[in-house]
Amino acid sequence: MFLNQNNDLNKWNYTDVSHQEVSFLQGNSQEIIEAEFQNCIFKSCSFIETIFKKCKFEDCLFQHSDLSLAKFEAATFTSVKFTSSKLVGIDWRKASIPFSLDVQFDHCNISNSIFLGLNLQHIRIVECLAKEVKLI
Repeated sequence: MFLNQNNDLNKWNYTDVSHQEVSFLQGNSQEIIEAEFQNCIFKSCSFIETIFKKCKFEDCLFQHSDLSLAKFEAATFTSVKFTSSKLVGIDWRKASIPFSLDVQFDHCNISNSIFLGLNLQHIRIVECLAKEVKLI
């Protein structure tokens, strides 16, 4: 695992993280700036209210993780999959550059999320709880 034992996410700032598997990380209410994640797996991690500023996610998998109220500011997503995860209250419009997301949600809770104005062509939502989601 890339992180030190105290779950300090600052080590990810301004770095490229690839082919890492991270499990049981508690990274709530922190800020990650300009990190690039490629082929990473996050299992049973918590990123509640975490800010991901100008981060890139490519070919990543989030399993059984909680990203509720996370903020993705100018972040990009390419071939990212969320399974059995909680992503409640996320405004995906702030994440998307250039206004499209390439993500898949399987068996997730994406309630109270906003996708307004985004190109939804590359978004797959499979058997998810999606109460009060704004799509169009």
